[in-house]
Amino acid sequence: MNGCSVMRKSILLLFLISCCTVAPGVAAMSQQRVVPNDPIRIQADRLEAYNDKALVVFAGKVEALQGSMVITCNRLKVYYRQPDGEKKATIKEKGAVDSWQIEKMEAEGAVVIRDELRTVTGDSATFLNSEQKIIITGATTMQEGRSKISGGKITLLLDENKGIVESPDRQRVSATIYPK
Repeated sequence: MNGCSVMRKSILLLFLISCCTVAPGVAAMSQQRVVPNDPIRIQADRLEAYNDKALVVFAGKVEALQGSMVITCNRLKVYYRQPDGEKKATIKEKGAVDSWQIEKMEAEGAVVIRDELRTVTGDSATFLNSEQKIIITGATTMQEGRSKISGGKITLLLDENKGIVESPDRQRVSATIYPK
């Protein structure tokens, strides 16, 4: 075998290893399906409710927990709707909310999404409940152990167990893999 053939096989092997190692990490993060019956617990320095807009804004050291997933950010907007025929959503004592159906959540500023195995960071994130999709934008990274993927946008398709990492024009997705 000549040196060029060995180099090509090494590059192909590295590519295959990265596809088998990184893609499951992205997909595994997308397995963190938001279960509708699990409560979402949100803490922040400030809460502003706009009932006419069906919007609640949490600001200052925001932490949202649901199941094993934790989201921290500077500001979190929660857009909701009330089920047909039910009374208006009301904020109860200790931050519990009655009669909410969350349509969308928008996290802004120093966004960190964390589960037991991995951490995703970015400048902003949007969770679309009906589509079971999380879109993280800005300087995004996903890290599992020492392995890390970076790009401009990470999309997690929760129902499909699929993750997509993209970068802005003229930049490339970057991956550093530490095989187990």
